[in-house]
Amino acid sequence: MSSISASTIVIVLVAVLITVFILVVILYKPPRHLNIHSSFKPDENNGNSIIEVSIQNSGKAREKLTPPYLKFSTGLHTKKYQVANEFVNCRFPRILKRGEEMVCEINISHYRELLEKEHFNPVHLNILVDDMVGLEFKSETLDL
Repeated sequence: MSSISASTIVIVLVAVLITVFILVVILYKPPRHLNIHSSFKPDENNGNSIIEVSIQNSGKAREKLTPPYLKFSTGLHTKKYQVANEFVNCRFPRILKRGEEMVCEINISHYRELLEKEHFNPVHLNILVDDMVGLEFKSETLDL
C-alpha cells in the first residue's frame, strides 16, 4: 500500500476548489429584478384613463419583456388582460439593459368599457410585466 502524501492532498484540494470556482462562474445567473412604478396621468379629457408606467431593470444584464398585463380586482374576483399594442405607446417585446428605464403610457378606457359590459366593477388595478422566461413582476396597487 502506498501512503498519501501531503502534496497529493494539497493538489486534490486545489483542483476541487478550481473546479467549484469554474462551475460557479459558468452557472451563476444574476437575479432578475424589475422596478415597476405606475400612476394615473392627469388628463382632463379622459379622466383617469391613462396610466404612466415606469419600468427599470436593476437585475440581469439584459431582460426581454413581453407586453404588460392589466389585472383588475374586486375582493375575491380578478380579470386580467394583456395590453394590446394600440393602447400602449411603447414597442413590445423589448429588451431592457441593466440600469435602463422605460416609461410608457397605457390607455385603459377600452378595458374599462369591457368590464362595464361584463358588469364587473373593479376597485384595484395592478400592472404585471412578464419576461420571456415567464417570471412575473408586479407594480404597486392603484385604486380606481
